[in-house]
Amino acid sequence: MNFESETLNSIWACDTDENSIKIAVENAELNNCENINFYVGSIGEETPKFDFVCANLTVDVIVPLLPLLIEKTEMILVLSGILSEQENFVAEKLNELGISDFKVETDGEWISLKFSRRQ
Repeated sequence: MNFESETLNSIWACDTDENSIKIAVENAELNNCENINFYVGSIGEETPKFDFVCANLTVDVIVPLLPLLIEKTEMILVLSGILSEQENFVAEKLNELGISDFKVETDGEWISLKFSRRQ
């Protein structure tokens, strides 16, 4: 996915794996994407809010971060890296946080969930 465009102010990409960040930087350079701020680490309280947040993580990592991911999302949140058999579990956790209006997309054994805040 290439989200870089002239209308975006900034793109932030993080991962707790330093090697993953190195590979992401290389891929960005190969694709002439220059407006991306990469850092090793995770989302935290100090993380600013963004219009679009995408978390491609396993369910054991996504679920504890859900409150923070929701808080830091101004418009669209996409959760991916979730196995289809985990859909009900993640949906239940979202419901507990007051999120019930989300879209699920399936690709083989994987799903993604998209939540949009009404503007």
